[in-house]
Amino acid sequence: MSDPDRGLQEYLFGGVVGLREKEQLAGLLSSLRESGALPTEVHVDPLPTYYPKLRELITRVMRRPDRVLSALRLLEVLTTVTALGQRVEPADLGSLHEDLAAKQAADVVQFLVSVTGLHDGFRARARSLLFGEPVPGSPEHASIPM
Repeated sequence: MSDPDRGLQEYLFGGVVGLREKEQLAGLLSSLRESGALPTEVHVDPLPTYYPKLRELITRVMRRPDRVLSALRLLEVLTTVTALGQRVEPADLGSLHEDLAAKQAADVVQFLVSVTGLHDGFRARARSLLFGEPVPGSPEHASIPM
């Protein structure tokens, strides 16, 4: 693909025609906004405001596509363990835990936390499970000198 950014946009809108339609609609809405028919705070860009962060995440993930399934599998296991009220350390996961897969999983969690406005504690807990980092405010974190 010669232009990955354009390719991602086309994918999001269902193809070349879908993207073209959204761009034309955005142009119409933009002209309405400029003429005063729409309030200036109306978002008329066809792409969501989080698109640059999504593009960055996709770029990072696609650098190592061979780790995507491992990252998803890791997130699935950690979600299940958490839902059961349990905790595992990365070492407990054996061959399921791969450093690059954990990094990709952490990138996905970071993206979701940042674009949805979730509390940052969610990211901290995910990193704790993925990398064994202490969660801020937890007893093990209090023993670490600052």
